[in-house]
Amino acid sequence: FPGSLVNLAIVTGFVAIHNLFAHWVFATGRYHLFISGANFAIYLFEACLLIGFSGADNSDGYILFFLLLIGFGAYRRRLGSTVVVAVVCCAAYAAVLYIEWLRAGITQPTSNLVARFIFLLICGWLVGTLSRRLRLGEEGIREQAEALAASEATLRAILDNAAQPILVYDERELITEANDRAREFLGLPREQLLGRRIRAFMFDDGTLPNEWGSENIDDE
Repeated sequence: FPGSLVNLAIVTGFVAIHNLFAHWVFATGRYHLFISGANFAIYLFEACLLIGFSGADNSDGYILFFLLLIGFGAYRRRLGSTVVVAVVCCAAYAAVLYIEWLRAGITQPTSNLVARFIFLLICGWLVGTLSRRLRLGEEGIREQAEALAASEATLRAILDNAAQPILVYDERELITEANDRAREFLGLPREQLLGRRIRAFMFDDGTLPNEWGSENIDDE
């Protein structure tokens, strides 16, 4: 910190309080508070302190706002809320600049300050758009997983309701599925059947090589 040690002590104190807050969240198991508006507000306040004490309009600490936007977007993947947070960050930065203007005046050109506000808004829009795309991708993957689980459950019901033992194997002749009748017939649990070669459970009377590729036992 270029300047007063009091400023450093104030910022350090607030950071220590935030650290205690984090330990309290861990101790009580209230992890949802880490993605709450209150936690974001604490970070926002600390960022304003750092910027205000390290040069205000001359400070490069305004980059902390970009980090806040990225962190917020990683947890709240909705375009609208991220844009709102970008506006809130702009308002907070404007408050810091206003206090600095009242205290000592502004030394940066107005064009530089306007560019910073524009960059903040653009960053918020980009993070929001990326977060929305990630959310849509996650929803698509979840829907596919649910559809696959439903189809597997249907296949399981069909296999287990079959009257005959059924073993399903892949192109390497490794068993990938077995119904209840097959487990009862062979006297082995499902875990010991899966992954074994189907030939281990077939008795060859000399005709197996000719019948192996036939349609009758292609999948069973």
